[in-house]
Amino acid sequence: EALNELIMLGAVRLVPVDTMGMSDASAQVYNEELTPLGDHLAALPVEPILGRMIIMSMVLGGFETGLTIAAVLSVPDIFISSARGDSKRRLQQFCATSDVLAMVAAYNTWSTILRDRGVESARNFAYDNSLSIPSLTMIDGVRKQLRGVLKARGFFSRPVGPDKLIMDLNEHGGRLGLQLALVCSAIPNLGHRTTGSSNIITRSVPDAAIHPSSVNQIPPGSRAAWYLYQELVLTRRPFLRNTTVASALEIVLHGGSFVGDDTLGGCILDHWILTKGDPDNVQLLISARQAINEAMEELTRDPSRVPTSTEKRLIAVTFELIEQARGTQMPVAVAQSVES
Repeated sequence: EALNELIMLGAVRLVPVDTMGMSDASAQVYNEELTPLGDHLAALPVEPILGRMIIMSMVLGGFETGLTIAAVLSVPDIFISSARGDSKRRLQQFCATSDVLAMVAAYNTWSTILRDRGVESARNFAYDNSLSIPSLTMIDGVRKQLRGVLKARGFFSRPVGPDKLIMDLNEHGGRLGLQLALVCSAIPNLGHRTTGSSNIITRSVPDAAIHPSSVNQIPPGSRAAWYLYQELVLTRRPFLRNTTVASALEIVLHGGSFVGDDTLGGCILDHWILTKGDPDNVQLLISARQAINEAMEELTRDPSRVPTSTEKRLIAVTFELIEQARGTQMPVAVAQSVES
């Protein structure tokens, strides 16, 4: 299953082996080979899907946001567990429908206070909001480590000045569409609540619920139709942890393990969800997703590559569609600069 996931990510490809001269020449044999993307992912100290999301963030114009999402999902929970349930509504002030983006916003606010007002003010902010200072500090370390690996592999070698590089890599960093696209890219697990049901269906269980610690356990995210979730835990019942409310549009464009299916006229997500609709609209979304993925693959082959104007326009349009579907363009706070 791990190999299949790497193939789905585009990190590994199967190469046919010449079977001439073998005892059973009728059987097709394959060797596994790292793709250029897989070569980069092997160097990054995070899970492959998070490494892929970081590289995708460079294409989408949200590098700093991608770094922070990857770091947040790689360290212990930044909200102190003993207090998180009691401070859920306080957590919602950072983001009301995504645990991941709430953690991103909390980290960014803490980091800004630390930079501008000093250690004491940052410590007070963490205490007031039930944040773990060790986890926040670990995020800093993971971000710096990831940036160092990417720099060593040539990803900051575009033929532009440093100010233009920062602007290009973070062109859409404050947009809700960008943030949701990256969360979809980072968390492939999908859950669906049918109309009128209190249960959430996942690939493995039909009766999951939102974990009590999640922002989505209470309104406005408590009755959504679609969720991304990082982990399914089995206690007194199946619970989904680290959830994000998602729309069908976001999921088709950026979410889940994706397989196009021309026979069925749609695509299969997370190995179990068949997406169908108006054939022309579905094909447009699938084509947009494939074009963005191709731009990322080109970047893995040439880390100094600059996205084309057509790619930039396509990406901006997908963000506009996501934001229109959400009815808002309100961003989560994000870091504004790339450290040297």
